[in-house]
Amino acid sequence: MQSAATNTARRAIVTAALLVLALGIGIWAQRYLTDRSVPLDGIIGYIVAAALFVWALNRNPAQVLRDGPRALIVPRIASILSATWRQRLLIASGVLFVLAFLFFGRDTCAVPGIAPESPNKSYCFTPVNTALWLAALAAFYVAVWDWGATNLAGVWRRIRAWRVPFGWTAVALLGILAVAAFFRFYQLASVPAEPTSDHAEKLYDVIDILNGTRPVFLARNTGRELFQFYWTAGLISLFNLPTDHLALKLGTALISFLTIPFVFLLGREVGGRNVGLLAAFLTAISKWHVEISRVGLRFPFTAAFATPTLFFLLRGMRLNRRNDWLLAGLFLGIGLHTYTSMRIVPVLVAALVGLRLVWDLVAWPGGFATGLRALAASLWRGESQAGAEAADAADTPLPPSLTRPFWTNVAVMVGTVALFFLPLLRFSLERPDQFWYRSLTRSATTEAGNFNPIGRLVQNVANAALQFNYRGDVVWVNNVMWDYHLDPITAALFALGFIYILLAIWGTVSLGRLNLGVLRQRSFAAVALLVSLILLLLPSILALAFPIENPSVVRGGGAPPIAMIIAALPIVLIARNLRSALGAWGKALSAILVAALLLSATVLNFRQYFQVYDFQERSMVWNASEMATVLKGFTESVGDVNHTFIVAWPNWVDTRNVYLAMGAGTRNNYILSENLPQAVGSQIDDPAAKIFLVNPSDQGGLRTLQATFPTGQLSTYQSRTPGRDFLVYFVPARGETPR
Repeated sequence: MQSAATNTARRAIVTAALLVLALGIGIWAQRYLTDRSVPLDGIIGYIVAAALFVWALNRNPAQVLRDGPRALIVPRIASILSATWRQRLLIASGVLFVLAFLFFGRDTCAVPGIAPESPNKSYCFTPVNTALWLAALAAFYVAVWDWGATNLAGVWRRIRAWRVPFGWTAVALLGILAVAAFFRFYQLASVPAEPTSDHAEKLYDVIDILNGTRPVFLARNTGRELFQFYWTAGLISLFNLPTDHLALKLGTALISFLTIPFVFLLGREVGGRNVGLLAAFLTAISKWHVEISRVGLRFPFTAAFATPTLFFLLRGMRLNRRNDWLLAGLFLGIGLHTYTSMRIVPVLVAALVGLRLVWDLVAWPGGFATGLRALAASLWRGESQAGAEAADAADTPLPPSLTRPFWTNVAVMVGTVALFFLPLLRFSLERPDQFWYRSLTRSATTEAGNFNPIGRLVQNVANAALQFNYRGDVVWVNNVMWDYHLDPITAALFALGFIYILLAIWGTVSLGRLNLGVLRQRSFAAVALLVSLILLLLPSILALAFPIENPSVVRGGGAPPIAMIIAALPIVLIARNLRSALGAWGKALSAILVAALLLSATVLNFRQYFQVYDFQERSMVWNASEMATVLKGFTESVGDVNHTFIVAWPNWVDTRNVYLAMGAGTRNNYILSENLPQAVGSQIDDPAAKIFLVNPSDQGGLRTLQATFPTGQLSTYQSRTPGRDFLVYFVPARGETPR
């Protein structure tokens, strides 16, 4: 007995040592990959790390990911038509849905910048269609929600009895949320420093909404979904914020922060509490997620809605509780109003549901055909009788996907998505050219001309695979150019975690004398993670028309939570083996190791974003905020906004951002350089003080100003960013003595 225990301890010690060594070599290899002058050393290092990792798993097979669904759980409400009041509410919801669909097609509104007679008029929310839509949603949810009680008193008792569990897990999660808040809100006003033209377009849309326009789909800048604009307008109205770059950044940073709890829940669902906590922490500090969260554009919305959708979907498939399916539909339906990349999530949901069915049919003891017969019997005859008979015949519980309640819940989820998507559904049917324009310009020949789609797809898949460890996005606005999307430590963890999920899908495999007994049986959670990762990267991969835009930190912005869950798996494996090998000492050692890894990753991500990215962004974008400071100083002292002018120059600042930053709304007093003589000529007789901002290269424009206003005073504004100086030409009011 003692000898067996000793052998087990030795095996655990050797396994833990191999895992730690594999991770150490992986981090070392990642450092060599980072220095692309010698990538071969990094590749060899990763091969060695992978071999050690697989060897360790072969010595001591470990199950980190949760396996398949629990035994059959029959929902409390056997049928959504089990009560007359439910039937009536469902009928009412259907009628209201049809009416709302019709009214969304007839209620149009003029959008600023689009002529009222134009066929591109936007469909808008009105009191009538909005009331019909919300009433349809309310009736549907009341009808199908599992209230857990038969009357209102019972529902109220359940609500009062609900408590938030508070233990060390809650304390750890609160600490992670504090770290996430720091990474998302620290120096938010100054990093990123300056807006781009995309920000101006979005702020103009927000201003339209604040002024009373209520579009279903926004036509500016190739068309955008509505959520960010209403969200930002709501924050501005609620907290009396200025309508500027910071308002956009605050809105996206807040959405990103709210994503972290769902990363924990999704990680816990597929791998347990520790996986959830580690994944949440890695997401909280991830430069990938932080970059797309603070830039002020729609990029973090994919992760914010795809993550809870996946959590409730996977829990729904495991427990088959209707409310989980309803919540999955809620997040998916709302998410479709956020960002174009969310359009892949319905495909992901359908894929996971289909794979769950195939997985259960293949694993059914009687075989695939027998499983199909059990499913058909359950659908036809009902759960209680057919399900029990099939389970008894196979001497095993019937998986939820082979039961009628499962597919009823799938239908409920689809109905929920359709209801939430209704306004945009009507618009997409009436204006498919606008709805699909942005996607088609990236994946089809709309703008790029003819190309070989198969060759481009292969190229894009290869480049997308490199983004985690070798070569990333080239767009300087969104991230450090060419920087791979994970920090060196997380990148090494991700590589080992990816190997783990492949082996977990593979199951127990023999390669000659090597038995890869990673799991006792194959893991559907591993399948879900792999499929989710691939499909959430697909919006980036499908940039076939412009392959330089792949990989993209923004179009693949739904993937960071999945990548962090995968990266968390090796840490949990190492910690478990250390605790198993060394007992209390192993717990202490694993805690020290995990803390060192997480602290190092935190420092690396902080430096890369707040130092490297900040310097790059300031060096690449024009300093609209500094120009706004100069003009605002003029308006608050001797002048007014009507007498502020910017002499436009090719590839210089977007003048809209200057006026937005100074709080002047959509005012845009720019003068084209070639029109400067006529424009300033009309100002000669105006006695008011004036100010002109001029590009240092525009010497012709400067001479025109000096000739027209000889009393003017020229100065150079010294920017805090080298190469971003600009000229200020101040014309004092007539009769005022120049200083």
